[in-house]
Amino acid sequence: MFAIFAMLYAFGQFQRYSGGVLMPELVRDFALTPGQVGAIGAALFFSAACVQLPVGVLLDRYGARRTMPAVTLFGVAGIVVFSFAGSFTTLLLGRLMMGLGFSAVMMSALVILARWTPRARFATVWSRLLAIGNIGGIMATAPLAAAIAGIGWPTAMLGTGVAALAIIAYGSWVIRDAPPGYVPAAAGPASLGEAVQGLVQILKSRPFQRILAMGLVAYAPSMTLIGLWAGPYLADVHGLDRVERGHVLFLMAVASPFGILAFGPLDRLFGSRKRVVIGGALASAGCFALLALLDAPPLAVAVGLFVAATFLQGYQVPLAAHCRASFADHQVGRASTALNLTAIMGVALMQVIASLVIDGMAGPGGPEEGAYQAAFAVVASLILAAMLVYRRADDIPPE
Repeated sequence: MFAIFAMLYAFGQFQRYSGGVLMPELVRDFALTPGQVGAIGAALFFSAACVQLPVGVLLDRYGARRTMPAVTLFGVAGIVVFSFAGSFTTLLLGRLMMGLGFSAVMMSALVILARWTPRARFATVWSRLLAIGNIGGIMATAPLAAAIAGIGWPTAMLGTGVAALAIIAYGSWVIRDAPPGYVPAAAGPASLGEAVQGLVQILKSRPFQRILAMGLVAYAPSMTLIGLWAGPYLADVHGLDRVERGHVLFLMAVASPFGILAFGPLDRLFGSRKRVVIGGALASAGCFALLALLDAPPLAVAVGLFVAATFLQGYQVPLAAHCRASFADHQVGRASTALNLTAIMGVALMQVIASLVIDGMAGPGGPEEGAYQAAFAVVASLILAAMLVYRRADDIPPE
């Protein structure tokens, strides 16, 4: 089961990361504006965010074995629509369907692991799944650029849909919601109505609201870079071609799983989840602040800061563990999807905000360095603002 969820998560990550390589191709083929680029990039995350809470209710009510395959089929359909797109509208529709379809994978895996893994080891096991799944993000960089050069982006994207469909079919057969003899600490919701009422109570929790604030920037900064604007920045500011951009994005994608693995055991090492999250957030904000302040940085410096910012997003792992430790097993699905909703919505909002800043400052020939610097400054400010709210949350040390 671990391998199935890791592979499906990898396909979802591939779609999320692919924007850095795909967007210059789509701009060329469809004459997209920066605003349309931002809309296509954010569409996947907006649709995923919209269904997170319903997915959480379904997971707690019906389990991952039934919920995950049914929802993920929409993602495969979205890949097909996107691959055969002939206009901006069809591209947007395909991305919306992908976001909806792959929205259930990560939270289904989290619910399964919460029942099969001891609480003290949850962050470590979760970090391993995320790290392996991020191979999909790596494949969406230089390998995708090479595939596009050979067979074109529509065929390359369609191939991922066929592979995902095969794994969904296999997963629906082997996934089990709980280990033999598992007895929950409390009964799950007897009906959808009770599940929704329980979700409302979870969202009213003030300590949980502070965790959610940090969730808004737990994933968004790295995805605004690698999933959308790092590729155009490298082309506009440093003049890199498709293959060269793919190599830089590859380094960033490789840094992501290493960051996840590095942050996984830190909560047990330091005896605190909250301090690890705050430390990672401060360092991440520092990377974006330097990108905003440095005029015409050498390519090596810019790439180094991009890679560091992606690595540091690994603090999402202790944040997820903080969330998991705050709730009983029968509430984990709803609480975790609420956190994931804020993380995904944070990506969509940050991508749109960054795109509006860049679009508003773009010159007649397209965005220049100053537009990107302003966007980086906004990202750094948003990370710091979220951290100030989260620092008031109650820490729950590992057991």
